[in-house]
Amino acid sequence: MYLDVNNDKNVLHIDLATINLPSAFQLWKTDGTEAGITLVKDFGDSIFCDTSENNTAIINNTLYFEVNSQYSPEVPVNYQLWQSDGTNTGTTVVKDFGNIRDINKFWGEVNNTFYFSVSVSPSENNNKTTYELWKSDGTNAGTTLVQDLGNYSPDYLTTVNNTLYFFRNDYDSLTKISNNQLWKIDGNNGNISLIKDVGDLSIEDWETIDNNLYFQISKYDDNTKISTAQLWKTDGTEIGTTLVKDFPNTSFPINNEKLQSINNILYFQLTDPTYGTELWMSNGTETGTMMVADINPGKGSSNPSIPVDVNNTLYLLADDGIHGNELWKLTPTQLGSDVKSLAMSNLKLMSEVNSTYQLPTFSNSSNGF
Repeated sequence: MYLDVNNDKNVLHIDLATINLPSAFQLWKTDGTEAGITLVKDFGDSIFCDTSENNTAIINNTLYFEVNSQYSPEVPVNYQLWQSDGTNTGTTVVKDFGNIRDINKFWGEVNNTFYFSVSVSPSENNNKTTYELWKSDGTNAGTTLVQDLGNYSPDYLTTVNNTLYFFRNDYDSLTKISNNQLWKIDGNNGNISLIKDVGDLSIEDWETIDNNLYFQISKYDDNTKISTAQLWKTDGTEIGTTLVKDFPNTSFPINNEKLQSINNILYFQLTDPTYGTELWMSNGTETGTMMVADINPGKGSSNPSIPVDVNNTLYLLADDGIHGNELWKLTPTQLGSDVKSLAMSNLKLMSEVNSTYQLPTFSNSSNGF
């Protein structure tokens, strides 16, 4: 089962795959009430493709997703782009891609046009899977190929000020050198252009603050066994794509949580040989990029969660090395942050409901909650 929220219509779309239903694959919707759970469309023998967050899109109150025929040795799988406005008659095929092209990932929307990548099966490309960039305005005629992306699928896609940013890997089979490149699509004219080649550094994650896009890149040297982490930012131009801070002999942890911006301050995890894995912050300058606190003193790691904002007070989970995973309160200041433990151990990550972060409940009232 997969859930996808249409915030404009306050509707939750659900796809179901269960042998207990008359048909195995159906699209449902709900407004949050029992009476409001209704069937949108029965797809019969067709099946939903990957319906994870990156493989659906909501543009102008319309849900886009991929449907294909069930696999059988006699009949090749057929891939289709569908759209739904939440009604049976409004749930229709946008484009049939046949059995060669499979939608790889939905990207984002600029100027009422959404972009997505398509993988092309090896049978068409000398036994190598290649990728293409497509765009759609929700019509068959308006769903067209934009660019051949070669052997590497794009990743880390986001929209800022009517511009769609993405990374792609450019691999040279002769030199065996792999370069990651930052690209953009101008929503005003649809032009695609390269912003900057960042070399053989791996892209980790990114976040938007004002008109700048911040992203993490890292590299591991097999010869020296040394990791290098860097924080970058871009305003969409080559000259405006600059290194914020270099962290020699450090790395972003394997379980690195996403970058998080709160009140124009960027928070992220960093693993340092001196301090272990701790929480860091940045205001977009080298001098303003610093560790928030060494919660687990010395080389020990507190393995902090990324903070969440509750009424201008930031909360995170971290381990000081003595009391286990605790809830911590973070009070930002101009140049740093004050961190205070709320002394509640062995917590789970908080969740957000209606823009309010729900804290865990406890039977021990001495904690003050």
